[in-house]
Amino acid sequence: MGGHAEPELLEMLADPWIDWCTQGTDGKIYALEVCDAVESDKLGYEIDGVLVSDFITPAWVESTRADRVDFKRRIAKPLERAAGGNISVLDSAGGWTQVAARDEPSAAIPLGSRIQRRNLGKAEWRRSQHRL
Repeated sequence: MGGHAEPELLEMLADPWIDWCTQGTDGKIYALEVCDAVESDKLGYEIDGVLVSDFITPAWVESTRADRVDFKRRIAKPLERAAGGNISVLDSAGGWTQVAARDEPSAAIPLGSRIQRRNLGKAEWRRSQHRL
């Protein structure tokens, strides 16, 4: 298999400012991290020799009659997480926590990741030196 396309790219396309979330059918608030629930190299697929991450569809949080919950059909129902997957959920204290797939420990939140940056207060944000 060739190189790996980071799921962060897909997530930046879906939520470039790391500030979108959605309410699931269970009433909880979930971060819009479109690859996290199915994020595992084992669940990826190849395009022209590049490993690409699977991703969820809007049916992951909505009660719809969509034909799939994630692109590669690795999970069967809304809010489910595949082995190795996790998702950020807003907790009652107003912070984000990681929830892993059933019977799996939650992964540590990597420093500099979108998940970690989501928990920073605006005063802690750093501006890019490059202007658009």
